[in-house]
Amino acid sequence: MITIANAIATGTNDDGTPFSYPWNSGAPYQCAVTTAATQVNAATSNAALAELYREQLQAAQADIEKGNPATAPVKPQMKIVHDQWNKDGTPQVTYGPFVPPLPDLIPATAAGPSMIDTITAARAAAPPDPATVAANGVGVLIDMVQALQASVAKLLAKGA
Repeated sequence: MITIANAIATGTNDDGTPFSYPWNSGAPYQCAVTTAATQVNAATSNAALAELYREQLQAAQADIEKGNPATAPVKPQMKIVHDQWNKDGTPQVTYGPFVPPLPDLIPATAAGPSMIDTITAARAAAPPDPATVAANGVGVLIDMVQALQASVAKLLAKGA
């Protein structure tokens, strides 16, 4: 990123070589100033593009969460303005993926059946037979009732 301070433009070429042009250096200073302005405009434009993408993505995500089909918006490309300029004095510009990367659409997860649906399906598939009911504790309950009846009968016989 080119900085302009105290009438001096400073930056770093793509090969890593630093540069510094004072205001009275003519064309190099003017090219650096133009490039710096283009970099600021690109940063503003990139922020707006990223925000618009996030808003569109949120709308698509909301549709998916409601169970509606949705497709992700197309990811925009980030404008990259290099600290170098072309022979005609215009800034060197390329486009590439955003850094950090823009988020992706999260696909809907397949929800499994509810507990009620599972129980209903199990009951419909195979009604329980008496042995299953007894094994599940109903038989134990019947045995307890019969034992209680026998105990009551003995007590009544003693008291009578």
